[in-house]
Amino acid sequence: MVDCNVSMRYKSVFALAVLAAFFYCPYASGAPWLGGGVHDDPYLIDDADDLQAVGADADYWNACFRLTGDIDLSGLSGTDFNIIGYYNSEEDKSAFTGVFDGAGHVISNFTYTSATAAYAGLFGYVGDGGTVKDLGLEAVVVDGGDNGSAALAGYNSGTISRCYAAGSVTAGGTVGGLVGFNRYGAISSCYSTVSVTGGAAPEVGGLVGYNFNGTISGCYAAGVVTSQLPAGGLAGISGGVISDCHWDMEVSGQGSMCVNAGEGCDAEGDTTAEMTQQATFVNWDFVETWDIRENQTYPFLRVFTRPCLGDMNDDGWLSPVDLNALVNMLLPHESNKYWVESPADSVGDMNGDGWLSPGDLNALVSKLLAYESNAYWVECP
Repeated sequence: MVDCNVSMRYKSVFALAVLAAFFYCPYASGAPWLGGGVHDDPYLIDDADDLQAVGADADYWNACFRLTGDIDLSGLSGTDFNIIGYYNSEEDKSAFTGVFDGAGHVISNFTYTSATAAYAGLFGYVGDGGTVKDLGLEAVVVDGGDNGSAALAGYNSGTISRCYAAGSVTAGGTVGGLVGFNRYGAISSCYSTVSVTGGAAPEVGGLVGYNFNGTISGCYAAGVVTSQLPAGGLAGISGGVISDCHWDMEVSGQGSMCVNAGEGCDAEGDTTAEMTQQATFVNWDFVETWDIRENQTYPFLRVFTRPCLGDMNDDGWLSPVDLNALVNMLLPHESNKYWVESPADSVGDMNGDGWLSPGDLNALVSKLLAYESNAYWVECP
């Protein structure tokens, strides 16, 4: 006779197992991404198709996302890309209020051209509570027609931190390199080298077009800014608070941070040379957040740095100096392992001791350094 109790127990265990599998399956909710969409288990964005899916469904705009790698959007143009969030009016809007974590990755070749989108950008509208962080944009081309536009967010009421953008943005309305309209939003530790082209509106700035009761702190802009009306090197018009920010007045062609006299807008601009010196950026964190190649580069965000193998002195270049440093590291450590008896009259025996060794390599590098060493330098990727 079959023990019904045992049979029922097995059926119960099986049913629980099926339910557990359902609830732990990344696709159980019908979402097209791996992950659960929450803070500790965000949806994972692997490629352009995954990113397109974010903008395609507003039901997920309150979820958490994280990039798993760099993404190239070169296959999309015009209005092909699904902008994440939109703000057409107070009656016609839908915000991204989740968390988008770039995780130190870069989205490249984002191209968008539209004469109808009120605020164009990768994000059309980041709402109150929304967060975009640790995201880089490169080779951006955005044309918002007569409306507002920016590379990252056309309209922001959320939090944007440790992000940057490079490329070009054009619009006849509110236009900024990183953010167009920053309404009650917070932008920190960000920068833009975007070339900004405005029209007949005054809300044109290198980083932000219009800062309306928002905050901008520890940011800089270093792109060309042109407009039919006066424009700001950092922000077009600011009715909020700007602190510890900078702009390259030589590159931008703008002598003022903002068009108006908003709080913090009275800061003096910096020359290109000054923008490559750490001392210029008072109160900035160059230990955890920022880094700089002194007298060589603008500040850059550490979250995006990749190890440059072979750059022994961390100057951003692969050169004989690095080879020399590596050889000097080898010499004290069992260097006999690397010695080979030299053939007679070998030109490789630089020190004439009868052996080919790291010592000879060291001597050769030392000679190279003395003769136009820049010719042998390669910039780190």
